[in-house]
Amino acid sequence: MKPGRAMRFPWLGRDVPHAILDVGRGWDAGCPGCYNSRGGGFKSFEQLGADFAALRKLRRLQTVSLTGGEPALHPDIERIVALISRSGVKPALLTNGIRFPAELLRRLRAAGLSAVLLHIQPPQRRADISKDAPRVEWQRLRAEKARMLRGFGLKAGLTWIAYRTRLDELASVLEEVLDSPDLD
Repeated sequence: MKPGRAMRFPWLGRDVPHAILDVGRGWDAGCPGCYNSRGGGFKSFEQLGADFAALRKLRRLQTVSLTGGEPALHPDIERIVALISRSGVKPALLTNGIRFPAELLRRLRAAGLSAVLLHIQPPQRRADISKDAPRVEWQRLRAEKARMLRGFGLKAGLTWIAYRTRLDELASVLEEVLDSPDLD
C-alpha cells in the first residue's frame, strides 16, 4: 500500500454496520494523543437520542461505540446504553476504565452494554498508575480491568494510539491481547 492511502472496507454508506457516538468532552485522564484535549460538558440525553436516531437512518447499524472524553462520566450513561440496546444495536464503551465501580458495571450490563474497549496506555496521566511506571505494571492494570469486565459478562478489548516515538510497544501489546484469556 502506498503511504497516505487507507485500506477500504467492503462496505460503504448505508451498509456500514458500525458508528461512533461522541457523548461529550468530560474526562478524568490526560492523553497526549487525544483529540479531546479540552475539558467541557456532555451532550444531553435528548441530543444523543437525536444523534443516534440520525445514525440509524444513515446506516444499518449492528454496533455503536460510545466515546468522547470519558463516556463513563456521562450522568445518563445507563440511559444511553439502554436506548441503543433496546433498538437492537450492540453498545460498546470506549473508556480509560478508571471509573468502574462494580455497581456501575452491573447497571451498565443490565442496561445492555455488550463490550468495553479499554484505553490504558503510557504516557497517559491517570489516577491509578504513574505515566512512568514500567511496562509490566501497565500490562497488569490492563489485565486486571479486562478480568473484571469478563467477570461481569462483558467482552473486553483494547484501543491503542500508535505514537511514532513508541512503536516498539505495538508488538508486545499485540502479544498481550493474543495471550489473554480476558481480551477479545
